[in-house]
Amino acid sequence: MDAIFQGTIVPILLTLAGSFTTWAIAHLPTLVRSLTARVKNATLHTALAALGQAATDAVHELLQTSINDLKAARSDGKLTADEVKAAKDAAVRAAWGAITSDMRAAIAKGLGGLEGALGVTGQKVESAIAQAKAAGVASPNPKVASLQPDQKAKAIELARTQLGLATR
Repeated sequence: MDAIFQGTIVPILLTLAGSFTTWAIAHLPTLVRSLTARVKNATLHTALAALGQAATDAVHELLQTSINDLKAARSDGKLTADEVKAAKDAAVRAAWGAITSDMRAAIAKGLGGLEGALGVTGQKVESAIAQAKAAGVASPNPKVASLQPDQKAKAIELARTQLGLATR
């Protein structure tokens, strides 16, 4: 039995081991690239999820500190075009600043640069605004709506300043 084992089985096992080693060496770079891509994809996915949450938080913060007061202080309950743009820009800046630098780098790299990353941030903010409107969170502040006209003007000035806009 020892002779059969040494004469037949050992050479077969050595041949199989050599074949497997050759295959593994040939396919190792592909396996490494595949694993690396999966890790990068998971990192990008995590970073985008964090960005989405940061956008939602930024929109809710702006609604509470500026937007709802502006709507309530206006007779038509609407923002001007420059206020809408300033609010979106402020939300993008806040969301982008709320995630870690590693996440910002992963998003920028995964989306082809800073322009693509900021574009996605803007989309996340737009989505958060739509969700806030649908949930009724984006509604005029009743306390501001009941203010006297001169107090409403002050509320408008304060809210515009918070958005980084010059007062009128």
